[in-house]
Amino acid sequence: MNFTFGISRALWMAGICFFCVTAGFAQTPDSGQLPAKGPNWLAGFQIRYLVRVTGNPTDFANAQSILVSLPTGTWLRADGSDVVAQSASGKVLPTAVLSHAPGGRTVVQFQREGDERFYWVYAMAPNGAAASNKPIAQEGIVAEYRQWNGDVLDSWDAVVKGLKQSNTVIGNSFVSNIHQRYNPVRPDNPRNFAASYRGFLNITKPGTYKFFLNTDDAGFLFIDGFKVYEALGSRIHINGVVKESDFKPIELAVGIHPFEVHHVMGNSAQSAGKAVLVWKMPDKPPYYIPLTAFNMGMYAEVARVENFAQVSIPIFAFGIDDTLSSDGVNLYLARFEAQGDTKDPQQLVWDFGDGTTGTGKTVEHIYFTPGDYKVSLKSPAFGFPFTQMVHVFAAPVATSPFSLAIATKLLAGVLASPTWTTTDPQKLNMIFDFLLISEQKDRWPLLEKIARHLLTLPGNDPQRRVIFYTTLMKALAEQGNGTESIKLMDTALNEFQKLPSMEVEIMLAAADIYRVNLKDYENASRLYEKLIEGHRGVGTPGIRQAAIHWGDLFTESDDIAQAEARYRMAKDLGGQKFQSTGTMDAIKQGALLRVAEQKLNTGEVRQSRQLLERIEIDFPEQKLQGLYRFLRAEADRYAGRYEEAIRNYEVLIKLSQWSSYRDRAFYGIADCYYRMGEFDKTLKWLDTLKASFPDFYTKKKLDKYRKVVESHKERVEVARTKTAANPQAEGADMEFKGFETGFEPDEHQNLGHPENFKFTPLLGMMGPTVGLMQAYNGPQQFEYFKHVSNMTVNGTYWVEFWYRDMLGGPPSVTISLVGSRGESNEDGGSVTVGLDSTYGEWRKVGAILKAPVTQDGILNITFPTTVGTVIMDAVKIFPVTDREFDSLHSFVQGTATQ
Repeated sequence: MNFTFGISRALWMAGICFFCVTAGFAQTPDSGQLPAKGPNWLAGFQIRYLVRVTGNPTDFANAQSILVSLPTGTWLRADGSDVVAQSASGKVLPTAVLSHAPGGRTVVQFQREGDERFYWVYAMAPNGAAASNKPIAQEGIVAEYRQWNGDVLDSWDAVVKGLKQSNTVIGNSFVSNIHQRYNPVRPDNPRNFAASYRGFLNITKPGTYKFFLNTDDAGFLFIDGFKVYEALGSRIHINGVVKESDFKPIELAVGIHPFEVHHVMGNSAQSAGKAVLVWKMPDKPPYYIPLTAFNMGMYAEVARVENFAQVSIPIFAFGIDDTLSSDGVNLYLARFEAQGDTKDPQQLVWDFGDGTTGTGKTVEHIYFTPGDYKVSLKSPAFGFPFTQMVHVFAAPVATSPFSLAIATKLLAGVLASPTWTTTDPQKLNMIFDFLLISEQKDRWPLLEKIARHLLTLPGNDPQRRVIFYTTLMKALAEQGNGTESIKLMDTALNEFQKLPSMEVEIMLAAADIYRVNLKDYENASRLYEKLIEGHRGVGTPGIRQAAIHWGDLFTESDDIAQAEARYRMAKDLGGQKFQSTGTMDAIKQGALLRVAEQKLNTGEVRQSRQLLERIEIDFPEQKLQGLYRFLRAEADRYAGRYEEAIRNYEVLIKLSQWSSYRDRAFYGIADCYYRMGEFDKTLKWLDTLKASFPDFYTKKKLDKYRKVVESHKERVEVARTKTAANPQAEGADMEFKGFETGFEPDEHQNLGHPENFKFTPLLGMMGPTVGLMQAYNGPQQFEYFKHVSNMTVNGTYWVEFWYRDMLGGPPSVTISLVGSRGESNEDGGSVTVGLDSTYGEWRKVGAILKAPVTQDGILNITFPTTVGTVIMDAVKIFPVTDREFDSLHSFVQGTATQ
């Protein structure tokens, strides 16, 4: 891909011609409606962009130009010159193409026409040129990024030679200064890229100015075409104090001075891709160059793309929704949003660049490897698809507790393809591993399908094939096909008849299916016994687990004596790995239990459960000890495994020698039923607790808890009554199920309240309206509020939204969930997330929050000290169940196969 980047003196003399680059600003967002009709169509052009000035034109009396970044998606000619701007009156305006990335965006500058807010930029004129490649005004800063194909960084001449070989433009953007912290286009790869910036300093006081360019690897600063500063070779960005002697001086007169910065990253192993330009003004200390020192124009955003009939042409936005990584599995969830009016979303056809396709307006897609993908969108409104290069990487966003379910649904689509069996086996194994550890209820049909196929493929080692067999058996049983599952045992045993350790795994899986799924305790007991007697000398954990599970069978049958015998038996099984645990004294065992208890008390539920699972297999006899059983029940309750927790509490109640735990067991059972929404059972157990252990009931202040349960029950009953009478009535659902908004006026709901910004018609990530924030007269704070009613007291909630910035952006965002009277939950009621500049691309922010001790509250999203333009869209808040939260932690931290 060829391009130009201005004709600076330094690069012109070096023999390279680049487009010059500019940018522009606005301040107060305009929330008015888009024009119903544009000016008469300019002949020879196939499409046009409606762009709106995002600030108040009267605040920028000196600005001569307007700049806009057009998503052109391979529609333009190779040099991007077939564009021209037009005012509302139909006047054709002087236009310049400043930077063009054929697979991305085209940066355009055109002449300002008074205080007009709307302009039209025409594109695709195959038979004639339109735009100039020279700026029409010395305003703004634009950056252009390319793949670096050079290999020497020890001189400017060597870098120029490398730049001549670096023709691939991988992105461009507007910026408000030179403060680059990573590769803006490929954030996961700081190697082998070149960033070129061009802008204009507005000097109001003459004198000697000193500059320092702090870069990883090579960096060069030119002012008025003269090289002022250079940093050569492979080097590391300086994080410490910079001496004034490191600054380079230049005399600058009053006026506009063009400048350029070229930053080139090679293969430095420790570099991050940083580049920062600072200066020292006459008689002042060194500092970042302020926004007021640059000569800026105005800035505009694309609001619509249309054809000759003024019918909307869909283009798309892209962002990384989530990255799921665990135990060698890496899945990338991408979100695509078709922007523009579409009567029938199913007529929108996607090609995701990885050999798969899809349809729809808002589309989630799953990628298995990071990198660049050429994605296209076809629509009936235009004969040419919109095609854009997207970069898939592990974006820095908190993992959503809902992403496991989303990924499972997407993988179901992959496995529904008629050609899925031809998929690369490595990818199929990754899908299998993800489903195995995801703990999603709807994974079993998929696991059955893929396990059957993987068993037909050659090349898997015996241990891997055992996992396929046991997973297939479990998948069949979970779908109600337990009998078929057991039959599969014989097939597997026949294959592994000379591998005793493999036989143990197969027989253990079958015995567990008898016990857990079929409730056939007789056959389960017989198989556990056969497994142990036939493989007693096999030194694998599976043989030990068989005895423990056999003991569990008797525990579930209320035969504590037999259970205790099996747990004792387990102590002598499993081989050398467990010999030391058999001699560990009770003091050390008790110490491990206390550690598990401490972790549980400090909220480290997952870590506590992992330690308890270790204690279970190392010291099986602990399963009939009160503290172990109580801690396991508590950990299961906090993890949302309510049925398992209730079973453990019930076993504890039956252990007569541990009667001191019964009060806590009664309360645990009551709370499990409350979390399950079974309020009548909750109240019944609370009554039993109050009658049996009145002192405990009073000490725990459970009358207050009971009132919360009764209030919740009443609200749910009212909601059911209203829903039955009128499902569409506002407030019919008295239990908060979640909220999402794209700030669209036709949503028929309370969109929330923007403070210091407005909802504005522009192309967004969830419809054609966004929250638009602008700050150019100094840093400003922006806030968004949304009232949330009928929350779960101390409940867990997931909040997310999408944002993108131009010319700066906020350094952080604070997300809070507080009570209607300002009550806050100290245990995670507020989260502050650091933000990087997105350079015009969409990024997602997500956070887990804890609700306060109240059912009504306020969601607050605050952007402090914001500079430049920030666009926010697609705000969501949804309740997270304990089970969803635990599954997320299990996945992220890595688990044993389920």
